Amino acid sequence: MILVLLIVYLAFLAIAIKFKLIKPTLFWKISPLLWVVFLLVALFIPLQFWAPGGYIRVIAPTVQIVPNVSGQVINVSVKPNQHVSKGDILYQLDARPFQSVVDRLQADLTLANIRFEQQEELQQKNLGRKLDIDRTRANVASTQAQLDKAQYDLEQATVRAPDSGIVTNVEALQEGARVVSAPFAQTLAFVEDNNRPIFAQIQQSYLRYVEIGQSAEIAFKMYPGQVFPATVKAILPGSSLGQFGPSGILPTTLSEVHGPMFVRLYLTDTAMAASLPAGATGDVAIYTEKGSASHVIRKVMIRTTAITNYVNPF
Repeated sequence: MILVLLIVYLAFLAIAIKFKLIKPTLFWKISPLLWVVFLLVALFIPLQFWAPGGYIRVIAPTVQIVPNVSGQVINVSVKPNQHVSKGDILYQLDARPFQSVVDRLQADLTLANIRFEQQEELQQKNLGRKLDIDRTRANVASTQAQLDKAQYDLEQATVRAPDSGIVTNVEALQEGARVVSAPFAQTLAFVEDNNRPIFAQIQQSYLRYVEIGQSAEIAFKMYPGQVFPATVKAILPGSSLGQFGPSGILPTTLSEVHGPMFVRLYLTDTAMAASLPAGATGDVAIYTEKGSASHVIRKVMIRTTAITNYVNPF
């Protein structure tokens, strides 16, 4: 952009000299250098914090589907990259082992209830002991708790979608495979489609005037030539460089790395935001309350970036 303004100034200077509006004195000969210095000091250096720009990425929460019970897969109900709604069946495990436990505990509960009724009748006739009634009552409660757990396991033999979204990595899950209920034994990857936040990386020194509610514009790589309006919704209170957790290791020497901070953005077009794939990237321009003259230059720059996205894949 500074090169464009310099060319415009040189063209204006050449026209003025040609038509003898000014004389080619030493001042006018070095004026292009003075013009560049003026642009840098008065406009382009403040531009970085009056209308900061940065790199953006679309993030989508991904749920690793792990069954709550272990068993053998008997049916896979979804296809790769299929969109599902909350509660839709993803796959089913062989429910017979869980059903047998439920049947057994239901029989045990029936018997425990009969015994409890008998103990109460004996107690009313002063032929039974209160201790026997208490033991039978505890046996009924224990059997009921076991039955509730068994019924839960039976329900979990059918694995359902936790929310609306897209399931992927389905090819590796086949009928006959045995899956286990373990944190690191994921069976499917589920990408939610109701929450697609956009995060912008802004250098720390340029973040000083950025506030929630300010307007922004985004040029996505996958949509060359287009600029989408957005709004600053949050400024993250930290980054991984400042993360500190409990450990048995004393603090070590910190490396001198000045990493960017993160700003969360929301697109004005909600339908467009919902259609963005996870991992989509682009450039952003944020317009603060200061330096409105610099906003014009940043608007030109972001639109130039959007146009060059036609030929620049990086």
